[in-house]
This record gives sequence, structure tokens and C-alpha cells, in this order.
Amino acid sequence: MKPKYRICIAEDHAIVREGLRMLVEPDEKIEVVCEAADGLELIQCARSHPLDLILLDISMPKLNGLESMQEIKKRHPALKFLMLTSHNAEEYVLSALLGGANG
Repeated sequence: MKPKYRICIAEDHAIVREGLRMLVEPDEKIEVVCEAADGLELIQCARSHPLDLILLDISMPKLNGLESMQEIKKRHPALKFLMLTSHNAEEYVLSALLGGANG
């Protein structure tokens, strides 16, 4: 059996985190290994768990998604980031992609 794809869900709204978990958990190839409600929790999660992907909200308290992504990429440059946002302004998307997000 192939190893599971290890992900973290980083979103400050608990109901959205739970919804994302419900969407990905049925896939036998994916394992949600941690969740984070803010950027500082996310950095701790990335330090504590081997991860393949972070589903990351751009707007989070304490340290926003873009800032926390930059901090994590210093230690884990190969880690993939899929950004989530409710903002429809192009500047958020461009900032995420230029900052190293994969999508």
C-alpha cells in the first residue's frame, strides 16, 4: 500500500476546517495529520509533523497565510501550498503565487 499524502488544514473558521476535512478524508490516499486556526499554530504543526501539502487560508489571525507560508518555506522549501480565500481581488492571488503557493 502506498503511503498517504499528509496534509494540514489551516483555516481560522472551525466550520470551514471541518467541511474541508469532510471533503478530503474519504480519499484513502489522504491523511489530515493536523489542523491550525492561525498562522502560529500552522508553523508549529509544520515543525511537528511531516507534511506534503498545506491547505492554507490567506486571512488568518496572529500571522496571515502569506506570512506563515514564507516562514514555513524557509525550513521546508519543497512543501506544497494550496491557498484558500474568500477574497476575489486579484492582488491576493498574485501575492500568493509570487510568494510560492502552488495554487
